[in-house]
Amino acid sequence: MDDRSIAIAFLEEFLPENVKNLLALEQLTHTSSSFITPELQEYLADVVFNVPLRIEIPDMKSCYVSILLEHKSYIDHYIDFQILQYLAQSYRQQIQNRQKLQLVIPFLYYHGETNWQIRTLSDFFPGIPEHLYSYFPSFSKVFIDLNDLNNEQIDELRNTFVRAALSIQKLSRQGDQILDSVFRILHSLELEADRNFARVLLVYSLHITRITKETLQNKIKHMTPQIKSEILSTYDQIKIEGELKAKSEVVLNLHDAGMDVEFIVKVTELSRSVVEEIISNNGKNEH
Repeated sequence: MDDRSIAIAFLEEFLPENVKNLLALEQLTHTSSSFITPELQEYLADVVFNVPLRIEIPDMKSCYVSILLEHKSYIDHYIDFQILQYLAQSYRQQIQNRQKLQLVIPFLYYHGETNWQIRTLSDFFPGIPEHLYSYFPSFSKVFIDLNDLNNEQIDELRNTFVRAALSIQKLSRQGDQILDSVFRILHSLELEADRNFARVLLVYSLHITRITKETLQNKIKHMTPQIKSEILSTYDQIKIEGELKAKSEVVLNLHDAGMDVEFIVKVTELSRSVVEEIISNNGKNEH
């Protein structure tokens, strides 16, 4: 979603038509804002866009569209309460910043393994008399569950990048099949911008599979030298990053145990400068 063109394409595919018609999505801009509080970090991450309106509203020329990503390993049936807290924080933050208030449209995107039937706030109060309904906080949201999209529906999406990204995410639980799909995409994309996008998909797929380099080489042996080189160099880079991450944890554990830098260097076989950088980046003072 950091790529503006892909964000626009994604919202064009999934925003309700009556909402999309009111938004100048082609003028969308990515903001540095986040309305996630420390309490909400356990449940959600957000990407916030500013989108101009196509209609005249006094004192409001644009609105925020917040794409919320639910990132726990289990379904939270109380997600609407988290979104309610998120919306309250978004308006509170605007007030504190002395902004003219802008509407916030929440868009919840979920790609977990289990189908998720979202419950509304009123579902938690069964049997409540109708004259008490007005006391419920009221808001709407756009909700997309990747499990609800079958392969035919994904294939009908207009944008190549969105179609490819959702296909890859849907295949992410099927082992090496995801790599076969990415390789087909890599082979078909020619433009430099397309190649950059394909590399993002490649990095994502290599991160979530445990393929060996030997198996990988067999899979790509019929590809062009350029594509093979790109895939293998990406694989090597990911492996290096993974090893460094593992060693970083060892560095911090040894440091917490009171070991000095020289000892940590010997154990991890990292350079002194790298060890010191790992310790410094984690807000720890050298012994």
